[in-house]
Amino acid sequence: MPPKSVHSKVDIIKSAFDLIRQRGYRAFSIRNVADRINSSSQPIYSFFSNKEDLLEETANYASDYLLDRILEYRETNVLALDMGLGYIQLMDKEHHLFRFLLNRGKIVYSPEKQAAYLKQDSLLKILPEKELTRLIKNICVFINGLLKTDADTGETTRNRELEMILAFRAFTLDSFNSIQAKRETLEEIYTRISNVYDMRRNRR
Repeated sequence: MPPKSVHSKVDIIKSAFDLIRQRGYRAFSIRNVADRINSSSQPIYSFFSNKEDLLEETANYASDYLLDRILEYRETNVLALDMGLGYIQLMDKEHHLFRFLLNRGKIVYSPEKQAAYLKQDSLLKILPEKELTRLIKNICVFINGLLKTDADTGETTRNRELEMILAFRAFTLDSFNSIQAKRETLEEIYTRISNVYDMRRNRR
C-alpha cells in the first residue's frame, strides 16, 4: 500500500486556487500546483484523475469564495444593488479568478444563497421566489457580460458601476411591475436606486 499523502484534497484545491488567483489561469499546471505544496505530482493524482478534475473542483471553490465576498459588500440601502456593486469591485481585485471562471463558462451564481440574502431587504422580500430568482439571474448575466467586454473596451470601474446601476433599476422595476406592485413601492425603488446613481455619477 502506498504511503498516505500528507496533503489533503482541500490543501491541493487551495493551492491551485492560490496559484490562479495570484498568477492567472495560464500559470496553472499540475507541476506548479505540486511545487506550491512542496510535493511531487503523485499526491495530486491520488485525489484527482486528471488536470481537468482539479480545474473543475478549483472553479467551484473559486465561485463559492467570490460569492461569499460579494455578499459581504455593503454600501447602499438596497441589498441587490450592493450585490451588483460587490461584483464590480471584485472584478478588479480578483480579476484572475473571474477570468478563470469565464474561460470555463461559469458565472458566480447561487440562486438559493443569493435569494436568502436578498430577502433581508424590506422591499425585495415581497417578491415571489420566481421573480426574485429572475432578478438575481438578470444581475448575474449582466455582470458577466460586463466582464466579457472589459478587456476590449477598457471600461473603468466607475463606468461599469453606472451601467450596472441603470440596468439594475430596469430589472427591479420590471420584477415589481410583473407582480403589479403599488405605485408608491415603484416610486420608492426608483428613488432609492436613482439617488445612488446620482451620487456615483457626481463622485470625482
